[in-house]
Amino acid sequence: MLRNVPVSRKSFIASAIALCALVASPKQSKAEPLDVEFSSPEEYIEAINESGAGWTTYALNPEGEMYVVAQFEHLAINDQEYETRGIGQWIVKIAVYVGKALKGYVEGLVIDGIIKQITGKTGDYWVSYAANQLLGRPVPAGNVYRLPCSVYPPNSGEYVRCVNS
Repeated sequence: MLRNVPVSRKSFIASAIALCALVASPKQSKAEPLDVEFSSPEEYIEAINESGAGWTTYALNPEGEMYVVAQFEHLAINDQEYETRGIGQWIVKIAVYVGKALKGYVEGLVIDGIIKQITGKTGDYWVSYAANQLLGRPVPAGNVYRLPCSVYPPNSGEYVRCVNS
């Protein structure tokens, strides 16, 4: 049986705010994020092609600003289509790491030793960040581009995981 219980305005507002805070707060997943290590760029390309995420090619305009050249659904795994490129032009696959974690691969068109275009997974923050840093520069040593853990906000979960890995 329900009774009429007097409720103060202050307690009603406090309980409503508490309820809204519970609903609006992000839910914490108990599962650890899945870090998939690809043993080769080819496996990475195949996985992205199957996922349907798509690919984006970036280049620098004459003012030195990065822009999107093209977006497409599938990237060819083999480089046969690039065999007709001129002397001093080749394709290079570059691994992108944050700390010790492999975040993905980018494929760069190199002309006379300088990266002129980069293709990577569409919508991937680290790919576009790496593209911005690599375009117009020589190929990094070992075909690996490493970002320090300090790219994450200090004391964030990502930063702590990166430092402790």
